[in-house]
Amino acid sequence: MKWASAVSQQESIVDALNDCLKQLEGFDAPHDLVMVFSTGFRQELEGMSKRLRAALKPKVMVGCSGGG
Repeated sequence: MKWASAVSQQESIVDALNDCLKQLEGFDAPHDLVMVFSTGFRQELEGMSKRLRAALKPKVMVGCSGGG
């Protein structure tokens, strides 16, 4: 089983997604499951989901958001 993870502390959603996707470059296995955890960016969650699906083409993607 192959797996990879990416974490970003960028303050903009665009920068955070670019950062995470860059960290995942070179992962040479299909993306069967993508799990996304986000704090902040509440207004941009739909766009983030669409961008991740387009870039990673996962079979299944789940996620949650939170904030204090």
